[in-house]
Amino acid sequence: MNAPRIRAERLALVNWRGVFYAELAMDRHVTALEGDNGAGKTTALIATYVVLLPDLGRLRFTNLGEGEATGGDRGIWGRLGDPGRPAYAWYVRVPDLPRLVRHLRPVLEKRLAASPLRGYSGELKLSFYRDGLRLAFAAGQLTEVAAWPPPDTDHHEWQGAGFPPLVFLQLLFGYRSLAELRATFPDVYAEQEAALLLDILFPKSPSTVYSMSFT
Repeated sequence: MNAPRIRAERLALVNWRGVFYAELAMDRHVTALEGDNGAGKTTALIATYVVLLPDLGRLRFTNLGEGEATGGDRGIWGRLGDPGRPAYAWYVRVPDLPRLVRHLRPVLEKRLAASPLRGYSGELKLSFYRDGLRLAFAAGQLTEVAAWPPPDTDHHEWQGAGFPPLVFLQLLFGYRSLAELRATFPDVYAEQEAALLLDILFPKSPSTVYSMSFT
């Protein structure tokens, strides 16, 4: 026969670790683990604690002292196996970048409309050093996408963004965010307005490439 459940509403601490007396209200979601001495209560709590907080690295329990994980060891967490296969990356090349961006026009306009820059009018100039891309907007609509030769002047003068050759494609396809590219490639730059537009138009997102043939 199962023992009846006991509901504790308050907890009193008396002469415990410098506390002379304290009375605490018990939350109704708190669950107690009961059992005789040697039944394995502490072992069960340690196992649960390590699974729920795998990155804590340091545990302290009454009468057991302190245990510390070293290196990347996190108890049983690191022995549970790989939760999934890491993402696979493709090398993608685009023969006609303006044409592709024009094809993405409905998606880009939808993202812009759902952002703080809805109704935006202006232009976004992207330098790839040898060539570039210019996007023009009017009242939130993408009105023009064209190849653009970057000038031989400082980028602060034309208020845009710059990427080494082919790096912009990682942003275009959602593989990396602008912040990640700036942290990885020191020569990726973006003025304030251009950075905001790029974050809105090309957010990082998971994707899948379906190959029709490997030949």
